[in-house]
Amino acid sequence: MRLMKYSAVEALLRAFEVEDGSELMTEIRNIFGIEQRHRMNEVAAEDFVKVVNFLARRFYPELPLNEAYFKTGKRVFSGYRETILGRVQFAAVQMMPVDRVVKFAPENMNRNTNFGSRRWEQISSNKYRFIFEDDPPPPAFCAGMFQAGLEATKAKNPRVTYRQTGVDKAEYILEWE
Repeated sequence: MRLMKYSAVEALLRAFEVEDGSELMTEIRNIFGIEQRHRMNEVAAEDFVKVVNFLARRFYPELPLNEAYFKTGKRVFSGYRETILGRVQFAAVQMMPVDRVVKFAPENMNRNTNFGSRRWEQISSNKYRFIFEDDPPPPAFCAGMFQAGLEATKAKNPRVTYRQTGVDKAEYILEWE
């Protein structure tokens, strides 16, 4: 079973200000099939994707699905920064050059899952390719997270593009001036 750390779900909940006991939290917990106050260390990747789908559709119903995923990914980045793990990681990010932060992203995602392959290739000094395989979150969602991450580093004119290369496979191009 493909598992990821609960901090990924926690980031989603914080990003959308989902409170314990709320109607929205009840709907999300029903997706996982768990009791109201139950806490998990890990969640199935497929369940995480269900919650991403649910929140993207719930909060951005007027947008095409890939745009909703992108906005959800951007928003979840700020939620992750509020988790304990996120606070520790982003304290260091503020002192690192942009390229070093970019190289760190796939490694960080690998540490938080027991599945998939995520690696980077440098194309030029300010342009990188991420190659993700066996990674079920929608590529537009991940692209939104990467865009928000680049913006958080104060990179000048950051841009993220992506293409799905197969089932649970995608390539991302991250670049800045």
